[in-house]
Amino acid sequence: MVEADAAEPTPPDLDEVSGPESDSRPNRAVVGAVAGVVFAALIALLTYGLMNRSDVTGTSGSERPGEPAPAFSLPELDETGTVSLGDYLGQPVVLNFWASWCAPCRVEMPHLVEAFRANHDAGVVFIGIDVQDSLNDARKFVDDFEVPTDDGYILVTDRTGVTTIAYGVSGLPATFFVDAEGVVVERWVGAVNSEILEENIALIRQG
Repeated sequence: MVEADAAEPTPPDLDEVSGPESDSRPNRAVVGAVAGVVFAALIALLTYGLMNRSDVTGTSGSERPGEPAPAFSLPELDETGTVSLGDYLGQPVVLNFWASWCAPCRVEMPHLVEAFRANHDAGVVFIGIDVQDSLNDARKFVDDFEVPTDDGYILVTDRTGVTTIAYGVSGLPATFFVDAEGVVVERWVGAVNSEILEENIALIRQG
């Protein structure tokens, strides 16, 4: 039996628990929560734009030209290593976002391969970033179009979507032309052809 006059526990003095460590915990929690919400929102926007798998979104990457190309480090499609954009600073780069399910991507790939063969010896780097795709489907795409990976055409996969979001891509295909200083000179939304590639590669080779 509990005694009626038993003393109730006394709540701790707030001053006794409000040290620097305890003060920082709520702040860290709030910052983490906000960051999580923002990231989830960006993923939702990306998914909405890409999962339609039909219309090309004209605003993809519209804010990138004139700005430094966002850095990335992504696994190669064949899972043999990791590719970082920074490894190619000093060389012009053609950066193409694609997927095997993207019909315009299939239209443009022969032109990209042709442009690679015409410019590779001049030091132009071609990097294809596969988006929201299965590895098997992506690799079949590469085989179907005989993408010359053995000759230096680089293919990576953005499994988390972080790089795709960083470039503002919300529809495929999207191609960014990066000069040797690492600055995005131009971007093209939709399928590229030989003329478009030649014109924009000339711009990034001028630097």
